[in-house]
Amino acid sequence: MDSIAHALLLRERLPQLEVAELRLLPHYGWGGDCDVYLADGGLIVSFPRSSETAAALEIEAQLLPQIAERVPVAVPRFEHIVRDPTTALPSFVTYPLIPGEPLRGPTVRRLESADPAAFDRIARGVGGFLAGLHSLPIERAVAAGLDVPRLSIRQGVEHQRARIRANLLPALDADEAAALDRLLDAYLDDPAHFDWEPVVCHGDLSSDHLLADRQSPSRLTGVIDFADLTIGDPAGEMTWRSEYGDAFFWRVLQHYRPADDLAAFARAVDFR
Repeated sequence: MDSIAHALLLRERLPQLEVAELRLLPHYGWGGDCDVYLADGGLIVSFPRSSETAAALEIEAQLLPQIAERVPVAVPRFEHIVRDPTTALPSFVTYPLIPGEPLRGPTVRRLESADPAAFDRIARGVGGFLAGLHSLPIERAVAAGLDVPRLSIRQGVEHQRARIRANLLPALDADEAAALDRLLDAYLDDPAHFDWEPVVCHGDLSSDHLLADRQSPSRLTGVIDFADLTIGDPAGEMTWRSEYGDAFFWRVLQHYRPADDLAAFARAVDFR
């Protein structure tokens, strides 16, 4: 659908909104699985681009209210879920705009030296969000439609290694192939890489989806784009480490699980 078709569908299915302006938002930072609009400056309207994305919106509709109860920042709260009469999946959803702008690496790194208290405050927000999200019982996520991984943690890595050996190593020089093969073996030989329990994960916790106050970037205002909700490794939620830096990474972990052996989370950048 194009913007005109989306506007007509919105007017037809939700005439009570009386939207005067519908502005298409760039996909960067808002996800490319949906066409996302800002209606009259205060309402987000999201149209899924595929049946798979519509099914993901259905899972979000069930889990976001439960997530909202557990985290210290705002997450999307769907006000309208308009379903396709032929599939019963969402044709589009609406939710109030969460104010803020993407929390970028330079902002975080500047706060580390310029305002240590603010640096800690934003780390506490990210750590608190992760702790709350990961406390959601897996059985609730499964009831909402998320799948439990079919393979064990180790089986998944072994499967990945087999694919790398079959498809990548033959294209490398002998020395490069041997070095990569040793790296894969070393990963499998380290029990710390497999000593964790699956949790409900955001699945795409990049700087695009962490929002900070425009006027006071030391305050995390919200987290958006839960289309990739999954059940998996909690360390996979921390791939932002390379953008924000190690100091922020370890500070977030202190707020996330202060009593744990945090060194185990060093795997957050391994093979990701």
